Amino acid sequence: MYWADKLADEVIRRKPDKEEYVCAAGISPSGSVHIGNFRDIATSWFVCRALQKKGKKAKLLFSWDEFDRLRKVK
Repeated sequence: MYWADKLADEVIRRKPDKEEYVCAAGISPSGSVHIGNFRDIATSWFVCRALQKKGKKAKLLFSWDEFDRLRKVK
């Protein structure tokens, strides 16, 4: 993906000597899960893959939290 490659290039430019790059994604849905939740996960995953394709050590950390503290705030 072109945009993911561009983002990976920018990350490498800013931190060229990193031993390992960590991409993180997490969602805490308010209500039902929907396609908008997927965007955060997909963006991080594609950038992580682009870093790996460029020969960098990279991993994706994903966290899921189904408890939304603000759900009951009115």
